Amino acid sequence: MSKFIYDTPEPELPESGAQGVMPSPEPPKKRSRKGKAKGKGKGDFLKGLMYPAALLLLVAASLAASWLLQGHSVVQQIEVHAPGFTSAEQVLAQSGLTQGMSADGVRPLEVQERIDALPWVAESRVRLLPGGRVLVDVRERNPLALLVSGSRTMLVDAEGMALRIPAGYMPDLPLLYGFSLPEHGNRLQAPEFEALSEFLQALQQAPVAGMKISEVGWHPEEGVIALSRENAVRLVFGAGDFPEKVDRWEQFYRQLAPVKGMAAFTRLDFRFRNQVVALQS
Repeated sequence: MSKFIYDTPEPELPESGAQGVMPSPEPPKKRSRKGKAKGKGKGDFLKGLMYPAALLLLVAASLAASWLLQGHSVVQQIEVHAPGFTSAEQVLAQSGLTQGMSADGVRPLEVQERIDALPWVAESRVRLLPGGRVLVDVRERNPLALLVSGSRTMLVDAEGMALRIPAGYMPDLPLLYGFSLPEHGNRLQAPEFEALSEFLQALQQAPVAGMKISEVGWHPEEGVIALSRENAVRLVFGAGDFPEKVDRWEQFYRQLAPVKGMAAFTRLDFRFRNQVVALQS
């Protein structure tokens, strides 16, 4: 084992003849434990504040970087979801969106307004996602009836929008008479169509009742009228409460028609609450 010896120098003695006594060194001052503890607490408190501050700075820097990247990014990908009669190519051409355009130039509401101008489009939704990705979702119109005027035929939806029948499409819908056909993409202006639209929508919610009606029209005194597919019985529905009236027509067809047969009736009136006024042949 090695031993280390540290020699301390001997203190110099005062020279002979010097007067006075060499002052003794002052004892070291004792540190206040209270002050030390207090100082340590402040340091820990400040250190504790540094971490949240650093985290906030990091988040702010990330948001700023994301904002800058978004502001200077371009459209990299465009996805169009348009099932139905409107092709994705039509939607894309109408939208004005192109790959490579600045993301700052994409205004979703303006793009939606352009797409919604397509006749078959009922509603569109445009979303701009990070990384220059644009999603376009399209919901098409739902035809309720076939507008018939002479030899011309067009589809019509709940808003009265007239639509050309697409090639190869064979709709099984009631025929609607008594209106002039507007151009493709224009709406019916007849005020009585509002009641007819409500009736046709109620009819679509009752599959059996809808299948058993062949024609629909408007009468100035009787309101909505229709003809049954079997024996062309005149059906009178009036001008309101169509879900209830359509339900009564379906119950009648399910319960009474199989017993007596539709040939036994010439007219059925559903305008009266909780009853059906039948005129027999």
